[in-house]
Amino acid sequence: MERPIFQVADESHVAVLLPLVRDYHDFEQIVLSDQQRLDAVLPLLVPHSKLGRVWLILISGKVVGYATLCFGYSIELGAVMHLLMNYLSLRNFEVKVSVDKL
Repeated sequence: MERPIFQVADESHVAVLLPLVRDYHDFEQIVLSDQQRLDAVLPLLVPHSKLGRVWLILISGKVVGYATLCFGYSIELGAVMHLLMNYLSLRNFEVKVSVDKL
């Protein structure tokens, strides 16, 4: 099986990303309009976003999902303090994971 490739998403990927987000929202029964989804995703797609990142997951050149990572900030310590793996979505794809080292 071919290994997945994680590609940082940017504003040019909105048309690919939003249907994946919509699929996840449908699965979780989250009711948002397409505009609300767009407004939620765009801040993560700008270069050097201070909020987080989105990666498209590709296998054999086909987008099969996405992952988001959001940053947390501490005023008291003045820096990014934690990362939150917000979501990992895979669409219609069998995934086999092996972990050699943690």
